[in-house]
Amino acid sequence: MNLQVWFSRDVVSNSMLYHNYLSKLREIPLDEGESGGMESGYWSLQPNQQKRGDASTPDVSPTLQLQQTVANLWETYLSPDALVEKSLDYVSDLFHIMDFTPIRSLSTLFSMLNESVRRLIQYNTQHSDFPLDTEGVIAYAKRSLLFSLLWAFTGDTKLRIRSEFSDFLRKQTTVDLPPGDLVDYDVSFKGWSPWLSRVPKLDIDTSKVGSTDCVIPTVDTIRHEKLLRTWLNEHKPLVLCGPPGSGKTMTLLSALRALPDMEVISLNFSSATTPELLLKTFDHHCEYKKTPNGIFLSPIQVTMIDGFIIFPKWC
Repeated sequence: MNLQVWFSRDVVSNSMLYHNYLSKLREIPLDEGESGGMESGYWSLQPNQQKRGDASTPDVSPTLQLQQTVANLWETYLSPDALVEKSLDYVSDLFHIMDFTPIRSLSTLFSMLNESVRRLIQYNTQHSDFPLDTEGVIAYAKRSLLFSLLWAFTGDTKLRIRSEFSDFLRKQTTVDLPPGDLVDYDVSFKGWSPWLSRVPKLDIDTSKVGSTDCVIPTVDTIRHEKLLRTWLNEHKPLVLCGPPGSGKTMTLLSALRALPDMEVISLNFSSATTPELLLKTFDHHCEYKKTPNGIFLSPIQVTMIDGFIIFPKWC
């Protein structure tokens, strides 16, 4: 039985959120943990699955040992009066496009930190002969924390404000930072990598320049696609804010097409769009299934975004 206990955000302190996140990171492998937890207005504390013990226990998997190493490091930053708490206080007075709430910012931070740990696990799995040593894991985890803080706390602010927060982080930590603005750099296992170096040089056919599917990579598209994949991998809902023509749909579709388990179906909505047209599209990509609760179209998880329908291929 899956039991959930819900608390109002008024009775849940930031210290409780830190403790809950670090406890789950230490005890539950990320590929087994369930997504979710912090919802709008409430915090759901799910009972821990079977405890795996600490890193000294012989039967603890290498994956869990790595998670425990990272959690022990981040605990020094996720504590009262530490870096994360100071950063929350600093950004709470800044201008945000969306209403700023600590619980939403922390939820975003934890998602990005989880993605960093997944990258560590994936790297060590692919390089089983030469995995990162403890020193390398700690160095990467420190850089990932600062990178995640920047985008989790000021991702919904103007570029100028992100730069100001980057300067604040530089003054608050002894972690080696890149020579320029932190906004212009991504995290790599060897250090800091400029986003500009990730932009490929393409030879685009002139006949395809006017196509809506043609995306010319820039620093912004490369950076935003990685951030979007972080939340998509966490199965978290997200909202893209921006004026018309700022590239929200283009960036999101580019990120979705890069995922191996997503299929994007285009459907233009207008005043002439009817329910019958929508159902015909569903009929083409779904199948009817009988269940105890009635007849349903499968796949169930269908997301409609700005005229597009997104189906997980595995459904």
